[in-house]
Amino acid sequence: MSEQNNLVEVSKLICEKIEKAIGFLFDPNGRKKQAEEQFVAEIKEKNIPTLEKSALISNVRKIIKEYTNQNDILKLALQDFNSENAVDSSKIDHIDDEFLSRFFESAKHITSDNIKLIWARILSNEFSNPGSVPKRLIPILSVIEYKQADLFRKICQYTIICDDKVIPIIDTDFELEHFIQKGMYYESFLDLVSLGLISFNANSSNHIKFSFNNSIRNTTFKQTCKHFNQEFEVKTKNIVGCSKEISIDVGKILFTDSGLALMKSFDVDYSYEAFKYIIRYFENQGFDVCQKNKTIRIKHSTYKVSAGHGFYLNDIEDWEEIEVPDTLEARRADFSLTISGDSMEPIYSDGEIVLVKSQPSIDVGEIGIFVFNGSGYIKQNGGDRLISLNPEYDDIYILDGDTVMCAGKVIGKA
Repeated sequence: MSEQNNLVEVSKLICEKIEKAIGFLFDPNGRKKQAEEQFVAEIKEKNIPTLEKSALISNVRKIIKEYTNQNDILKLALQDFNSENAVDSSKIDHIDDEFLSRFFESAKHITSDNIKLIWARILSNEFSNPGSVPKRLIPILSVIEYKQADLFRKICQYTIICDDKVIPIIDTDFELEHFIQKGMYYESFLDLVSLGLISFNANSSNHIKFSFNNSIRNTTFKQTCKHFNQEFEVKTKNIVGCSKEISIDVGKILFTDSGLALMKSFDVDYSYEAFKYIIRYFENQGFDVCQKNKTIRIKHSTYKVSAGHGFYLNDIEDWEEIEVPDTLEARRADFSLTISGDSMEPIYSDGEIVLVKSQPSIDVGEIGIFVFNGSGYIKQNGGDRLISLNPEYDDIYILDGDTVMCAGKVIGKA
């Protein structure tokens, strides 16, 4: 069976499982408007009092809206299946009916497109690995707000994996200004603590103990860690005697079980700034940090895009060179820029470095770098406007007399 046919068959089995467990029927076309119009027309034809008609119509619209929210999330979850997130059809029967019942009962209230994506990824992960998502995460998802979800995603950017431990390296006692600039404050961390996603030790740092084979006396400690696709080695500068265990500070935040499950469901992009912070944090403890992955140097603007300040791509003094991970996108890019502001979240965040391919125009719907009336912006091309992905920001309409230049297409992140 081809991969595509297998995905179709698995999707069918999942829908059958959900229908059997909770009676939910999936509509791949999601014909909300037609269904609502048909029900409303039928109610209006009934020979009943006006007040009763109004109540029935309101109830129908409420039910259809709730169903649409559930249907949207399931559709997104099914679309999430790919070769990297495959579902073993033999595991489908192991998906807990109670989990599905609680999940879809809460999902009907989710209206935000951004939050629906998070719910869909959670559901997709549960399909792939039944039992991996704790039920207590569902009520958390039901009340989490966009800003809280965005803060949690930022925390995930600082995550490393060491010795199978998933650890966010965030210490507000070390380079506090770094986190203030990113809108990551003490009070906002407490919001995530109250939600049950993280623990936050405000008074001291958390410590993780690592064991190692010290069969040779007077050796140095070495530990390989990974930050996204970047491998690095943390090692002591001096010998550690006969000890077979070493304790390392790992910041003030740890994930709870629910937080860990949510982290695995987030689309989190690599942040060069976060990686450099992690290296500085370990070096500040007296460790040597050796980066294993290759990097390349790329031209980088000293001006921050979307900051409201113009930048001029031909001014040589406005450029510097920085090191970025050696990826296909980095090799294709002509230059890079640092983002300032959150108008393009949840995809592009404050402080992230974007890779740009120089070109005079981009297609409608693509993300590009624009100089609008002398100021540099990262925006989506909307034809007659520059679109912000963050719904809290208004689009920038292009009016007569405005000057707009496309500096290039955003092709990835460093």
